[in-house]
Amino acid sequence: IAAGGGIEDGEAVLDLLASRPATMRHVSYQLCQRLVADEPPTALVDKCVETWKKTDGDIREVVRTILSAPEFNSRVAYRQKIKSPFEYAVSAARRVGASYSMVASQGQGRRRQGTMFGVQAKAGQGYSGNASVQYLPGQVAVMGQPLFQHQAPTGYPEDSRKWVSSGALISRLNFSLALTQGRISDLDLSGMRETLLAGGSDLPPTQYVTRLADTLLSGDVSPATRATLLKEAKALTENRSAVASAGQVTPAPVGTDPETARKLVALVLGSPEFQRR
Repeated sequence: IAAGGGIEDGEAVLDLLASRPATMRHVSYQLCQRLVADEPPTALVDKCVETWKKTDGDIREVVRTILSAPEFNSRVAYRQKIKSPFEYAVSAARRVGASYSMVASQGQGRRRQGTMFGVQAKAGQGYSGNASVQYLPGQVAVMGQPLFQHQAPTGYPEDSRKWVSSGALISRLNFSLALTQGRISDLDLSGMRETLLAGGSDLPPTQYVTRLADTLLSGDVSPATRATLLKEAKALTENRSAVASAGQVTPAPVGTDPETARKLVALVLGSPEFQRR
């Protein structure tokens, strides 16, 4: 490259890099890893490399190759990857109907007040002494993914197995409890009750758990997870009945009891099925 070309010199270098076989395969592999599996099929990566060559590095066409490939729609690839902490937090908030307030997160405005199964959401109720954990970005950081703070310029790993550990699961369960109990100050919870009850507040525990699983997991629940949820629902219901008997009152349906409903929703959000994307 001749000297004095200015910005064109840099663009020429990028063109040279993009045309190298190693670059084609590396980027194709990363795209397949992002969209299909932690260990994408070699045949699919090869297809992407061929598309790269034919289209002179058109990333849109490479992605189109992935999305239209049988490997993308295969049963093996379905929910094969684990959500990152950021994906988990955002999907949980969206699934229960919460909305995000960036102003509140930045500390420039008051907490939007809302209720979740009768619980008033208030600032200052984070489950940690760290004030930043009261907010959604702080919760994501606690789960292991501080936003925009990865030391290497390559960013956080696409291999979702990096997010799997016993400690990570505990952090996610803590998050789901904080979410359902209204302890995340930059989330507006006003629509959560209607989203989750969906006409099922007067159902018995077993049917209410099924309703929650259908609402939050689209009904895609393993027998083991369903059995665990039913067991917890039964235990919570028996405890409520004992307390009600002691006070000589009739226990409310499980769906309308704030504490029981919050715990069951948190358990569903912490289930193995909800960890996958």
